[in-house]
Amino acid sequence: MVVNERFCKGMPANHGDYYSSEYKDADDGSLKKYWEENRGIGGSYGFNRAENLDDYNSSQELIVEMIDIVSRGGNLLLNVGPTADGRIPVIMQERLMDIGNWLAVNGEAIYGSTKHKTSSQINHGHQIYFTAKEEAIYGIFTQWKPQLEFELEAMEAVSEVSLLGYHEALQWKMNGNKIIIQLPPLSPAEIPCQHAWTLKIE
Repeated sequence: MVVNERFCKGMPANHGDYYSSEYKDADDGSLKKYWEENRGIGGSYGFNRAENLDDYNSSQELIVEMIDIVSRGGNLLLNVGPTADGRIPVIMQERLMDIGNWLAVNGEAIYGSTKHKTSSQINHGHQIYFTAKEEAIYGIFTQWKPQLEFELEAMEAVSEVSLLGYHEALQWKMNGNKIIIQLPPLSPAEIPCQHAWTLKIE
């Protein structure tokens, strides 16, 4: 059992087993305990009939937020607000299905992972987020460009690089302590998933 710090005024960041922010992504790198970001798919926790399409985060936005939070050592609690008769709104079902489909391909980089010493890097204008697990580092990027080349800094000795959900070999090479990885020229129908993609560096 763990206890968060949301049950009285003055508790946040001072007591409890983990820090719990709400719609804030509160970790600034200084927190000394586990943390979790809490939010709804829209702006409300419960179902709000006044909310329109623009009030809901897209699947892309929610997936990128989850990736960013996990790369910084946090957990995402994503709330779903049912209607008065207990139904999950179709738009929320769609968001959850899209997140689940993404995790079916890339969950290895999320489940059971830990924060890497470098949470993210900018590579040719593209941000890549890192997680780690056992002997692997996972680099998750959110913009796909065929034959895009990644040059990642401060990598340990590398034996293999792969793209989760893609079963062909990638082109890569070491240059000092940097690894240079070339994405394959895949069409939209051939890429492993939508929204974000994961390089597994072993």
